[in-house]
Amino acid sequence: MPRFLYRLSAFLLCFFFAGVYVAQVLGLAGLYRAWSVFPLTLALTGVAFWLYFRREGGGFFESFPQEIAFPRWLNLLLYGLGLGLFLLLVFYPVAAWPYSTVSETLHWDAGAYHFPKAVELFKHGHVWDLSIPYGEFPFGYESMLAFTLLLAG
Repeated sequence: MPRFLYRLSAFLLCFFFAGVYVAQVLGLAGLYRAWSVFPLTLALTGVAFWLYFRREGGGFFESFPQEIAFPRWLNLLLYGLGLGLFLLLVFYPVAAWPYSTVSETLHWDAGAYHFPKAVELFKHGHVWDLSIPYGEFPFGYESMLAFTLLLAG
């Protein structure tokens, strides 16, 4: 099971980096549209994932002489705790978003910079609106927001 989780985390890392890279390149070129973003992000994710494991990215697990065996009950307990933490810290806040009080405590950078830059990238397909505060800085989180806006339509 650790190899599966390792490959899954490597895939997600490759996906996030590909999404940010595609958003930066296409956003600067003014071509950030769904027809260009989705195929290019998937292609770059695949290439990065393939290169990562081709260049001995999984060598960490091969360095162990054997698999570490825990009792079945301990494995189930640890997986349950991990799933519980995920549900409590990630899934529940996302699922309860419409009922949250985030609008009352929205931090200045989220409302003044992150969301407007993501919406600008989604609506106009470029990042050249420098009227947004800190609009000249490179972005990463905003590209993930813009990607989800493209998914939502």
